[in-house]
Amino acid sequence: MPTARRSGPSDSEVLAACVELKTANPEYGVKRVFAALLAAHPSWASLSERRVQKVMKAHGLTHPPAAAA
Repeated sequence: MPTARRSGPSDSEVLAACVELKTANPEYGVKRVFAALLAAHPSWASLSERRVQKVMKAHGLTHPPAAAA
C-alpha cells in the first residue's frame, strides 16, 4: 500500500524558516511565525498551523505558557 505524500515544504524547510524567523523575532509565537511563513512563502499554502506548532515544539522553539500574575 503506498504511503500518502505530503505536499508543500519538508519539515526541514519549515524548521529552517522557523529558526530564521525566531532568531530575528524571538517574541513571535506559533501564530505569528505561521502567518509570517505564509506571507514569505505563498507556495506553502498547504502548510497548517498545527504542523508549524509540531515542528517548533519538537525543536524547542515555542514559548512556555505565561505565568499567572
